[in-house]
Amino acid sequence: MANEVGAEHHELRLRENDLLESLPLIIWHQDEPLADPVCVPLYYVSKLARDAGVKVCQVGEGSDELFWGYNIGRTPPATTL
Repeated sequence: MANEVGAEHHELRLRENDLLESLPLIIWHQDEPLADPVCVPLYYVSKLARDAGVKVCQVGEGSDELFWGYNIGRTPPATTL
């Protein structure tokens, strides 16, 4: 796909030991109890981007909360400005 759209492709293959070594740092960065395992690949994607010189990287994490969950028919809460 990267060739098709003319993008640079970066790949990182993780081993079990990578997870075990990085887990304390990942937990520290979360700064809260979190049981969602998506934080592990997200950490490595962010690290890979940073190592390539990217300073800001926008991801889709949390978009379901932004739109009040998955129940589209629900009325959103009132906003106070």
